[in-house]
Amino acid sequence: MALLKNERDEWELPGGRLEPSDATPEAAVEREILTPNLEPTVSHEHKQLGLFTAEQVPGLSMPSGYQRSIAAWFART
Repeated sequence: MALLKNERDEWELPGGRLEPSDATPEAAVEREILTPNLEPTVSHEHKQLGLFTAEQVPGLSMPSGYQRSIAAWFART
């Protein structure tokens, strides 16, 4: 799971909240971090990019809504 650390030292999902132009959650992620043939970089909005396993996520500092969304996603996969 790729997560970004914000200025409040909380981890959040790439793409943040869905915007009206995002057709799907995947589109929000692509808007933020997926560019073919380029390494992911941290924008001015974030301090760090991290990769985490399902077991690591519950111990991270993040909004509870993100925790629930991530747990639901891992439960489906």
